Amino acid sequence: MTEDYNKYSTYYVEKDKKTKVIFYSNHDYNLEKNLWKKLHNSKILKLYQRTES
Repeated sequence: MTEDYNKYSTYYVEKDKKTKVIFYSNHDYNLEKNLWKKLHNSKILKLYQRTES
């Protein structure tokens, strides 16, 4: 999940189709998003993120 998630499809194979993301109350999406970003910035892993075209 990225900060601009609502611009893109839920799955990478759905390039032209945008589906609504369902948020569940038992999952902390902000915590997850921040963790992925921290791991990427720390170079522990590389997130391949779509760039605006």
